[in-house]
Amino acid sequence: MDLITPELLKAMDSLTKRYNEDGVNRWGKSFVSVDEVLPPTAWQLEVFQDFRKRLNESVERRRQRLIEEIRSELKKQGIKDKKEQVLYLYSVGLASQNICKVVGLPKSTSDGYIVKHRREKGIAKGKEHNSTSFYDALVLIRNNMTWERDSTFRNSTSGYRQSYGQKKRKE
Repeated sequence: MDLITPELLKAMDSLTKRYNEDGVNRWGKSFVSVDEVLPPTAWQLEVFQDFRKRLNESVERRRQRLIEEIRSELKKQGIKDKKEQVLYLYSVGLASQNICKVVGLPKSTSDGYIVKHRREKGIAKGKEHNSTSFYDALVLIRNNMTWERDSTFRNSTSGYRQSYGQKKRKE
C-alpha cells in the first residue's frame, strides 16, 4: 500500500507555496502542528488526517506480521513451552509487555517467570530493562544471538538493553 498519494503531494505542495509566500512567521516554529495552523475546514487537513490514519494502520499491520514471524521462529527452534518462550524472548532483549503479545500470556505470569529467572541469575536488583523492538528481536532470533551468548548489543544506546540510574563501580 502506497502511503504517499497524489492528494497528499498536492496538499503538501499547497502548503509549501503558502510557506514561501508568507514566510516563517505565518506558520510558526517547527513544533507547531499543521492542525493548529490550518482552519478545521481546510481540505489539506482532511488529507493529512487520512494519511495519519493509513500510516497508523500500516504500522499496526507490520507489528502483527513481526509477531507472527517471531512465533514461527520459536516453532522452528522447537521452543513450545510458554515459560521457555518467555525466557528465550527475554534473553534476546524483548521487553516484558512485548513478550506477552508474542506468547499470549498475562503480563503478571510473564513477569513472574522473568523475576524468578533474574533472581536465579543474580541480577534481581539490576536497573536495566529490555527495550528491543520486534524487528530487532526477530533478527537476533534468526541469528541465534542472545544476551547470555553474545555481547554485541549489550548496554548500547541502540535499544538492546538500557540501564537507567546505574552507577559504574570503581575497581
